[in-house]
Amino acid sequence: NGLYGLFYQKNIRKEKDIIIDNKLYENPAPISIIAGKLFNPIYATQITAETRINLFKTCEPYFKDTIAFATDSILFENDVEIETSDKLGDWDIHKKKGVTSRNLPTTVLKGGIYQIGKELKNRGIRKAKFINTPNGKFDNVFDYIKKCPNQTDYPIITERPLTFIEVLLHHLKHDVKDINVFTKMSYNIDLNKDYKRIWNDRFESGKELFEKSIDSTPLIMFE
Repeated sequence: NGLYGLFYQKNIRKEKDIIIDNKLYENPAPISIIAGKLFNPIYATQITAETRINLFKTCEPYFKDTIAFATDSILFENDVEIETSDKLGDWDIHKKKGVTSRNLPTTVLKGGIYQIGKELKNRGIRKAKFINTPNGKFDNVFDYIKKCPNQTDYPIITERPLTFIEVLLHHLKHDVKDINVFTKMSYNIDLNKDYKRIWNDRFESGKELFEKSIDSTPLIMFE
């Protein structure tokens, strides 16, 4: 399990019995299907590719209003005219607990870290009741930034087991005995450290994160 950074993982395996119709086969027998056996990487790749094409076609007319998009969703700054429905594959406005996300206060920090109303998404930050920092404990990274508004670097302290990959990458500092050993470590959230895009401006302080929006363009590499 060191390969995955987990001590214990229990996969819920649901079985479903299918009885073949006697009219079609002479010797029918029940077939047990276990979750996972039906996964087809070819179909998964095709579905993902076409979904991303649909994402691009949908947001292209609203280029200036597009803030970000994930695997199956788009975040717009203003209202846009996109047909919505409850049908599978059609667009719908995101709701949580019956509340639509339209016109809710939204803050986006890099890819995968955002807050829409009270809903939080912290990609790269391990789930916990709070985050531990040199400035105290906070419920989330945005509360941390609001409490320390005059800086652009926000270190976070965490204690977790080292994975096999981490030990390999940092072999000068760790060895095999460190795999799955709880270790205190610190990583930094830099408001201006995003090398995947070209940004038109910089944040001079954490306070500005809640006061202004900075446009960017994709980083394109040519051979």
